[in-house]
Amino acid sequence: MLLTSRSILYPEAQLGLEHEFLAEMRERLVKTFLDMLILLRLRKHPMSGDDVINSTAYRFSFTIDPGMIYSTLHHLEKKGFIKSPETPKGQVYHLTADGRDRINIFLESKAKILGLVLDLFIGQ
Repeated sequence: MLLTSRSILYPEAQLGLEHEFLAEMRERLVKTFLDMLILLRLRKHPMSGDDVINSTAYRFSFTIDPGMIYSTLHHLEKKGFIKSPETPKGQVYHLTADGRDRINIFLESKAKILGLVLDLFIGQ
């Protein structure tokens, strides 16, 4: 933690800044890995776009722009990782076999991915 005259006199201000910074970094990471987070959600059960929006907001305590969610869903569908047959209740997204394979690769590679992220910052 960087010590400044402000942080020495007002340590709660430094904690507030750190909390704010961590919340911002968390949001950036969620948005960066949104495609994988959606695939992991769909692994449990099929969901509508609204279900994805609501479950993501509940899980991460902030709302991602619905346009970003739907854009990511469209991208995942275009790549063949999910499908969304039209139902009377609207589109419901399902994981495909390729989507399951993608999740398995991701889960098997978690340590390597974490290493890449750490190297981005520590390697500087």
